[in-house]
Amino acid sequence: MKRLAAPLLAFAATGAAAQHVEHAYLTLSAAGTSVQTTCLNGRDSCGLASTGGRALAGFFYQPGLAAEIVYADFGRGRETRGADVQRVGVRMLGLGSAAIMELGGGLAFTVRAGIAGTRVARESTVALRDSAVVESGVELYGGFSGLFRLNKALAIEVSVDALGLGDSTYRRDGGLMASVGLSLRY
Repeated sequence: MKRLAAPLLAFAATGAAAQHVEHAYLTLSAAGTSVQTTCLNGRDSCGLASTGGRALAGFFYQPGLAAEIVYADFGRGRETRGADVQRVGVRMLGLGSAAIMELGGGLAFTVRAGIAGTRVARESTVALRDSAVVESGVELYGGFSGLFRLNKALAIEVSVDALGLGDSTYRRDGGLMASVGLSLRY
């Protein structure tokens, strides 16, 4: 029995030492976005199509759990009704947490959530009068992503993220983002 135990322990130790343990990651993504805001008519909600991007850095504090810093630019959406024009841009800088589940075969699934400082820039021309407003606030954000590893250090990530859509008495602003990017994991 002792003769069998020693080779089995050596084999198990070799396998454990060969496993790749990640400590951090950096992801850069390009995205199609929808800036969510109140329409020019002041009553309806509009989803204004745009393009944007996302950068995030994550640091594992437990296997499968990471703290993340996220910057997202949801782009500038545009709405036109006759001579009236509205352009709305949304950006965020957030701090949150992510849970990563390894599915095997180089695939992983991530769910993330956190709180973000937001900046909404709104320019409009209504009845031939120009106005520009920049609003700052704090919103919740969340998202999920699928990851396919190309090798130990590089992966392709497909992600869907949403920012707040906070409701006030006269405005409803936020954003939705569907992105594809590269993730450097080390």
